[in-house]
This record gives sequence, C-alpha cells and structure tokens, in this order.
Amino acid sequence: MSSIVKNPPPTMKYPSRTKTYFSGRLVTGPDNKLYYMTQVGILAVQVIYLATVCPALFKYMSVSPYVVSSYLFLVGMIFFYFVSFTDPGIIPRGSPLPEEQNPFTFESKHPMVKKIPIGEREFESKWCETCNIYRPLRATHCSVCNNCVFSFDHHCPWIGNCVGRRNYKLFVLFLYSTTTNGLFMIATCVAQMVLDTKRFESMSSSHAFSDALSNTYYFAIIIPVYNIGGLTIIGGLAGLHSYLVATGQSTNESIKNMFKNKVNPWSKGFFGNCYAAFFPARFPSFSSKINQYPAYYEERRVVDNAKIGEK
Repeated sequence: MSSIVKNPPPTMKYPSRTKTYFSGRLVTGPDNKLYYMTQVGILAVQVIYLATVCPALFKYMSVSPYVVSSYLFLVGMIFFYFVSFTDPGIIPRGSPLPEEQNPFTFESKHPMVKKIPIGEREFESKWCETCNIYRPLRATHCSVCNNCVFSFDHHCPWIGNCVGRRNYKLFVLFLYSTTTNGLFMIATCVAQMVLDTKRFESMSSSHAFSDALSNTYYFAIIIPVYNIGGLTIIGGLAGLHSYLVATGQSTNESIKNMFKNKVNPWSKGFFGNCYAAFFPARFPSFSSKINQYPAYYEERRVVDNAKIGEK
C-alpha cells in the first residue's frame, strides 16, 4: 500500500524555481550568471586597489586606505551574501481548489479579485493560479522564481534573488556600503595622483603627472573610471532606494505609479518609514515549505491513495 502519487495534484503544476539549501535555511533564485559577475567585478577592483594604489599612498596616509577600504569591502560582501541567500518572504502555496471553486474556471463562484478597504481606498487581493492563494496586500508573484513574495520589491539578477519583506534592509545596506567604498576609492586615487605629482614636481621631473600614474601602473586613473561606471548602477540604486524608503514605497509600487496623486496608506512619515525599513519587525520564513503540500492536504492525499490501494 504505497503513498506515492502517480499524478501530482494541481498545486505542483507550476513548481517553484527557488533553490533551497540546509532545510530551507539558505534560499536563492534560479539565475546565477550575473550573481557571479557581481562578485568578480567587486572583488577584482578591490584586489587591484589594495595591490597598487594603497602602497603608493602608504608614505602619505600610512595604513588608513588599507583599513577603511577593506572594512567597507568586507561589510558590503557580508550584506551581499546575506541578501543573496535570505528568504525574501516567499508565501507557501495553498491547496488546489475543487474545479467549481477555482476562480479561473467558467462557473466558479469565487471571485478573481477580492476588494479590501483601507481608509478611503479599496485595494485588490488577486487570486494566484500558480500558488493557489489570494495574494496578501503588497505581495506580488515573481515570474523568475515563480513564487508570491510578501512586500515584493523586485527580482534582482545581480544578487540572484528576490528582494522582499525579509531581505530588503540587507539589500539597501549592501548598496550603501558598496557605494561608499567606491567613492572612497575614487577619492584616494585622486589624492594619490595629486600628491605624487607634487612630489615628482619637487624633484624637477619634466613628466611629473605621468610618473605619478606609472607609480600605480596607471590603475590610479583606471580604478576611478571603472568605479564611476559601476556607481551609475549601484550608486543610482542607492539613491533610488533612499527615496523609496523615505516615501514608504517599493520598487514595484513606484514603477506602477500606484500612489500617483493618491495618499500612500503604507507611509508612516519620513522617520516612521526609515524606522520600518531599517528596524523591521521579525518576520518568519516559510522557505522550508516551498513546493510542499499543506499538512492537512498531504494527509488526505495519503488516505485517498490507501483507499485506492485497497480496491
């Protein structure tokens, strides 16, 4: 008498693409190419900076550039790995409804959308056919990971994971620390060029600026150019999310202009929004239940199979 199901129930028709490790303690998305590129891009410029620019600055600033840049790099990478492997707030799938109750069937009595009044506005809670649930407010289905996510912000291919209720703070802190490190590198590279140029001029060098650049194998000018290019993305995102945090919006809500000329019911004012973003209430993870049936449905499935086996 076996409990194996030959025909999986409808809830597994669209399985999650999320990858989980160590019983759901680590969670990441299915796309990892840009995730690896992000690591290589950040690590490469950091190693080159420490190996070329910092030694040239040692005579002027001692170990300060080594310590500050290494600290910002390590903090940024810690946040990077945390946000990449933290459950963003994936909502467990529900049990499949009988045909007559499925909102996607013609004769269903269940609505596709439920209206939920908040203040003077009505918000829609839509039925998700993939997850078999009415999505909570501010939740959205990610087409890449194939999950509904609480307080969905966006799916970020650069970190290989969704950004949502449980890892948004980590994502913003990664942007801030990496942006700060990039700006610090640019400032110290400029300082090295200026200080070394003056030193070579005092030595009556006819090519003082060129000598200053060759002192770092020209990386003192390559690194700032590289970082300016990177900061147009990471720094731009840091600025965007500073605005979103201050106004109490998500990227998804901002793109859809959900609160254009309307009051945002989620906003708690500038200080309240900042507190909610950086000191959020602890929210449980349901990542261990990804692609699992609810317990009561599992029991019913086993009993039904047992009856079939008896026949």
